[in-house]
Parts: sequence; structure tokens; C-alpha cells
Amino acid sequence: MGNCQSTQHIKQVNSLNEKIFNLESQISHEHERFKTLESQAIADHNKVKHLESTLESNRMECETLQKQVKTDKQKIYFLENEIYKTKFNTICINSQLRGKKKFRSAVYCNKKIYFTPYHSDAVGVFDTVSETFNTINMGNLVTGKYKFWGSAVHQKKIYFAPYRSNYIGVVDTDCNTFSTVALREKVTCDFKFRGAICYGNKIYFAPFCSDVFGIIETETLDFSTVSPKGYTKGKYKFSGCVLVDNKIYLTPYSGDNIGIYDLEFDEFSTLYIKHKLKGEFKFDGAAFLNNKIYYVPRNSDFIGVLDLKLKCFSVISLNNLATGSYKFNDGTVVNNKIYFSPSHCGVILVLDTETGDLSTVSPGREMSVKCNYGGCLAVNNRIYFSPFDAESVGILSSIFT
Repeated sequence: MGNCQSTQHIKQVNSLNEKIFNLESQISHEHERFKTLESQAIADHNKVKHLESTLESNRMECETLQKQVKTDKQKIYFLENEIYKTKFNTICINSQLRGKKKFRSAVYCNKKIYFTPYHSDAVGVFDTVSETFNTINMGNLVTGKYKFWGSAVHQKKIYFAPYRSNYIGVVDTDCNTFSTVALREKVTCDFKFRGAICYGNKIYFAPFCSDVFGIIETETLDFSTVSPKGYTKGKYKFSGCVLVDNKIYLTPYSGDNIGIYDLEFDEFSTLYIKHKLKGEFKFDGAAFLNNKIYYVPRNSDFIGVLDLKLKCFSVISLNNLATGSYKFNDGTVVNNKIYFSPSHCGVILVLDTETGDLSTVSPGREMSVKCNYGGCLAVNNRIYFSPFDAESVGILSSIFT
């Protein structure tokens, strides 16, 4: 009996010793695995520290490169500006015409630029070949200030949009004669239209204070008005227009919408922009390039951009390159860049539409004076500036020609 119990105890002890041995082996194995993991963790930590150090080094290098790019851009802008100074010249016109607020915009026809009379009693004509300036006298057919704002060409005739005038001005460029078409009280408000476009055999005038679009038939010279379906009345909503395909896009001025007049279907619609931009006197005119419309900042601190393909509106900040009110009054396109004509800000603003970069050009004293020029027009990679208060036509040659 005693021997039997003794044998059982021995078996139990041996079993326990075997378990202890197995546990000790397992502990030893786990300890070795822990040491391996610890070593791996230390190695990984060192690797992370190395990667963090490399990342910080790359970040600092990136910042250095960004600063260098910024410096290089500033050098480029400075050099471009210096080149622009050598390529900006003026053609004096004071022997033919004097006075303030002479012309507001311009159109090109048969190698000549025709300036839209604002306060002037004559149409300005600049020959781009001989670089000479002449005038076409309007006689007493149209008198007073704020005559026209905007113009359009159809078959060698130029049609001036009546602003305060009660007449449409017409220039026959073959005969150098001026005539008028009466509105016949179909539009009676002051400051009627800003901007004109040609579509087919008709000239359309964009409403400013008018509650309607003005239309003149170029074949019969009949004047009529239209308020397309969906058009909402109101003053100062739009200032200027561009034609793309069969639609007139009206530039938002004090209104909160871009106006869109579909000429094919005689329908009017709007694109709301207040969620992107607020304020009065936002934009004054526009330029079209690569399926986008760029709106000229007047009081706005942003360039407006309408993507016609995506049907969305966005803005580009001026980044304090131009400040204050009445910044720019017009825009024109040369080599995928848009040049904005200064009103009060004293510099030409240049937007590179491919890179989105903005720069400024200060070509000389003439351009820095407020209200010297009242618009711009690009012809063969040269930009011509309409004399407003200036006694000269400004000419800026592109540095990339």
C-alpha cells in the first residue's frame, strides 16, 4: 500500500517537473523572441528616426527650392518688366484731339483701330501700319458726354452702343463717314448699354441700366429691343459682354449672377456667383480664352473665371498686386496670357492662364497716371490702349514676339 502511494507521488513529481521544464523552455523561447522583437523594434525605431531625418531634410530642401523658385520668378518678372519698358511707346494725338475722357473702348477693322467716343466729339482712328492717328468728325449728330460704351464690327461698318446717347453711332470705314440711328424712345433711361457684339446680321447691345437688350439690323438699320424669356429687370447688374458660340455672356457688375442669353432659343438664364464673391462694381468687361471667360476686376480683389465646359465659377486672388477701387477697365489676350488695362491702379496685370501665375507690368509714367487709358485691344501680338485722359495712344509690344 505504502509503496503504491510512493510510486504515484513519484509519477506526479516527474509530471510536474516535466511541465516546469516545458514552461521554462517556453519562457526561454518567448524571452528569446522578445529579445529579437526588441532588437527589431530598436532597428525600426532607428529606421523611423532616419526616415524622419530624411523627411525633414527633404522638407527643408523643398522650402529652399520654393524660395529659389519665388526668387527666380521675381527676377523673371523684373526682367520682363524692364523689357516691357523698352517695348512700350506712345503716339501723341494732341495735335488732332484734346480733352478728358475721350474714348472708352476700341475695335479693329481693316488694319485700323477705331476708338469709341465717350466725351469726344470725334471717332478716333489709329492706323496700325503707319502708326498715325486721325479722327472722323461726328458733326452735331451726337453731342454731350457719356455718348457710347462699346462697339462691334459688321462688314466694314462699326456700331457704337449708346450709353447716354439716344442714338446708335455708325462708322462706314470705307468712306470714313459717321451717321446715326435713332432709338426712337424705345429705350429712354440714362446709361443704357455697356458693350456690343455682332451675331449674324445683327448687333446686340448689352443692358446696363436698360431693362432690355438693344438690337440693330445691319441690313435695314431697324432698331428694336428684346426682353428674352427669363430675363429679370434691374439696373447696374451687368457691365460688358462676350459672345461664345450662340450665347451672350453678361459680365456681373453689381448683380450676383452671370447673365446668359441664348440667341438661338431666345432664352435667358443666370449663374449664381454670390457664394463665391460679393460686393458692388465687381467686374468691368471680360476676355475669352480656351473655353473660359475671365472677368476684369474693377472693385473686386479677384479675377472671376467661368469654365464653360464645367459650368462653374471660380476666382483668382490678386494677392495685393493691385488694390483699391476702379482697378482695371478692360482685358485682352496675347499668347495665352490675359493683360488687364489699368484704370486707377497704375499697373498692367498679366495672368498666365497656363500656370495661373499673376504678375504686373509698369512700363512707364504714362501708364501709371490714373485714368490715362480707357481700354485695350490686341492686334498681332501688340496691345493698343485707348486714350482716355492721355494725349497719346499707348502701344505695348509682346516680349514673346
